Amino acid sequence: IDDALDVDDLAVVKVDVEGTEPAVLAGMAGHLERCRPVVYCESHSKQASLRVAAVLKPLGYEMTKPIRMGSLMERWECA
Repeated sequence: IDDALDVDDLAVVKVDVEGTEPAVLAGMAGHLERCRPVVYCESHSKQASLRVAAVLKPLGYEMTKPIRMGSLMERWECA
């Protein structure tokens, strides 16, 4: 995503890509660091949530709200 887009005012990101959420987030780390959008990310398991956290926490994000919608959607915001 960082290579394909150049967005300066990214405010919200929703990621629901059936298990490849960490890879998508890692591929947009530049946008996440620069714009600090709120991130909504689906996690199908505790392990999936931990993999997402491994990408977002080093960028300054904290999970602020779990949302149950069948599977778990987590809201992440910069601290």
